[in-house]
Amino acid sequence: MGKKVTRKQLLKEPDEFITFSGRLMEFTAQNKTALAIGLCSVLAAIMIVSGIRYASNQSENDAFALSQEHISKYGTLMKDNDPKKAYQGVKDDFEKFFQQYSGKTAAKLARAAFANICYEAGELTKAIELYQSAMADFGTDPSLKASMSNGLAYSYEANKDDANALKYFEMASESESPVKGEALFNVARLYAKKGDTAKSIEAYKKIVSDHSDSVYVQIAKERSAG
Repeated sequence: MGKKVTRKQLLKEPDEFITFSGRLMEFTAQNKTALAIGLCSVLAAIMIVSGIRYASNQSENDAFALSQEHISKYGTLMKDNDPKKAYQGVKDDFEKFFQQYSGKTAAKLARAAFANICYEAGELTKAIELYQSAMADFGTDPSLKASMSNGLAYSYEANKDDANALKYFEMASESESPVKGEALFNVARLYAKKGDTAKSIEAYKKIVSDHSDSVYVQIAKERSAG
């Protein structure tokens, strides 16, 4: 997990708290749906417990609350385990939200969550577009940008564009971030898929040497051994 943020830091730097909180959204390699669903509720709970505000103006507060409603609605719709149906149920809500609160921090967070919603629903062109925007949104945060790059790579691969998938997995693997180990695994996997055994083994070896706590370390050991 990333470096912990103390209560003192949160009280002094609310914007940094927003950035730290955003990392939670992409803390797993594929931006897992469950995490996206629960993100806003988790952040709200943390803020209540910490006794701090998550924004400095009412408009941002309103935007955050509304984004929580939309993500909660998605969670309810996903009880049927039908990502396409759930996507259809919240698509218009998110589109209106982005128009109303363009530029707000809450919109940036919601855009990353909606990118995952689109990915899960197979709306890959839309997911790619949103992840690209999210990368620009969080361009000053290397860790979060890497997470967005990772999500973008998965979307490209699902869209049968391995070249771009490899490009963005490599980008994610070059930054110190929670997704680095998994990005490296996917770099190794895609190089193997294209027949570049040397680069594939090199990436697997990096997992073994630099990410010994990775869930992929055992398979990386096996594949780097030839």
